[in-house]
Amino acid sequence: MTELKLLDTEYAQLFYDQENRIIHHHITPSMQSHQWQELLSKGYQTLKANGAKKWLSDNRELQHPIDDEHNGWIFGVWLPQMMAAGWSAWAIVVPDEVAFRTVMIDFIDEFYEKGLRIMVFSKVEDGMAWLKSVN
Repeated sequence: MTELKLLDTEYAQLFYDQENRIIHHHITPSMQSHQWQELLSKGYQTLKANGAKKWLSDNRELQHPIDDEHNGWIFGVWLPQMMAAGWSAWAIVVPDEVAFRTVMIDFIDEFYEKGLRIMVFSKVEDGMAWLKSVN
């Protein structure tokens, strides 16, 4: 697999799998609400520039919810851009703790309503295998 590292910080890493045209991120426990915009914007730019359609979110280490201001940006700016760019499949690897899994519910519901195909996983490998299997 030919993978490009697009972002490597103390709070997140972002990769692009060129062979399978999959964007994927991994967040660390230090990820704060205001840092999502940098991560998601870089992923959007890469998805659009390369005609990628799939994204894997490794949110196993999610510790902090996204505040209303940044949720507004995600739902009002980023999501419409992603859908217009052709995003079609999202694999989400969720935290073990149920409390942090609930943070993802609004995203899953809203993104699904926009026509995104979504699957939730507990292991990165399973999510990546699913993305590779869908068109």
